[in-house]
Amino acid sequence: MSKKTVPNNTKKRKLDEQTTLNLSKQGQLLPFTTTTTENTPPQECIFPNNDSYFHLSHNEVEGVANELNNQFKYGKLRLVTREQIIPLLKEMDSLKEKFEFKKHKVITGIVGVGKTVFLLHTIIHCRRSGWLVLYLYNYSSFYWDESCLERVLRRHKEINKEILSSLKLNTEFKNLTTDNTLYDLLNNFSEKEVKEILIFYLNQLKCVKDYPVLIAVDKFNEFITLANENQSFENQILNCLSNLKRGLFIGATSSFSQLSYFKDFDKFDFFEMKEFTKKEFNLTLQMKFQLFKENKIPFFTQSQLKELSEWSGHLPFLINLFCKCYFYAQDFEIAKFKCIVLLTDYFYKPILYLLTKKESIPIIALISNDEFCKEISESWKNCGLLKWNEKRKVYIPVCPCVKSIIVTCFQFHKLQFVKFLSLTSRIQ
Repeated sequence: MSKKTVPNNTKKRKLDEQTTLNLSKQGQLLPFTTTTTENTPPQECIFPNNDSYFHLSHNEVEGVANELNNQFKYGKLRLVTREQIIPLLKEMDSLKEKFEFKKHKVITGIVGVGKTVFLLHTIIHCRRSGWLVLYLYNYSSFYWDESCLERVLRRHKEINKEILSSLKLNTEFKNLTTDNTLYDLLNNFSEKEVKEILIFYLNQLKCVKDYPVLIAVDKFNEFITLANENQSFENQILNCLSNLKRGLFIGATSSFSQLSYFKDFDKFDFFEMKEFTKKEFNLTLQMKFQLFKENKIPFFTQSQLKELSEWSGHLPFLINLFCKCYFYAQDFEIAKFKCIVLLTDYFYKPILYLLTKKESIPIIALISNDEFCKEISESWKNCGLLKWNEKRKVYIPVCPCVKSIIVTCFQFHKLQFVKFLSLTSRIQ
């Protein structure tokens, strides 16, 4: 990333406003006042220990979702290690030597909580521990674009070359015999054959005993939806996933997930992701401080940090997006406005679908007027934009940022409807 210089007309902040973060043992925000006109890191190490972050590079994964792809710097990505993931990684280590896996895992959670990153961390940990891992990172793309699935399989082949070269085929396939390996299978096929190849390959993985197998699918609910619509290809894949001899399946749901599509609940362990803890929020901002400092961009004041904490609801996706907008705007309020614009565009279609339902009218009215509702439809419950407030016994937007997005979409939808009525009246 090229370095950016602060424009000459940028006002210098007062010394008492130039603050950064310092991590206490409790993960609380502690002010750090600089003694120069340039932001400097705290006296103690800005990255407390190597376990606080995990690193991955492009050559370790088949691909990543678009929202993560632009976060890679020089082909590498550093992310905060979530406290919630530690028990799961320990469980994966204990499962490595076993041959039977009782339940598959599905990661759920509200919008922007970090389900994809959580899944990615699990994949990288297992891959580095000797598992044979297949990662289908955006199934909806594969459904519409077979060339995308082809690229994933070719990338998968190179990442797992050593393991795949040691595994022989159980049955013959076209011009391949049982003397050929799984690497040979994935080394020579055309785009037209990609779905057939994937099904055959998954059936081969069902029989693997020499290595623990992990199959990971992001946006798994979209895949399940297609399978429940009696799509034969998806049902064949689902059959393979549920019959691994020495393997485990792990999926992450996307926003607006419909968990009612999961027919066999007893086969899945559902793992609900939570927002950043104070410590995780601090660690992320410590990382951003380094980036801003390298590019001579003023860091946030303590009041701005507090506002960001409340506005984002400690949701990782929103925090990272806001910091990206701030990096280019170098103005706190402009960065917030850009975030709302980008997210409104991103969520408009799924929110519009919800707005067309009759049961949405009272919800929008309540949210717009800073009131909340006790009863909402299943569609709104599953959309990931609202959460249950146990203290007040009501549903509320997950954070002020998401509330602004819902209201903006509603206002735009109402404006479009008024224009439509005006146009039809003129035609009549």
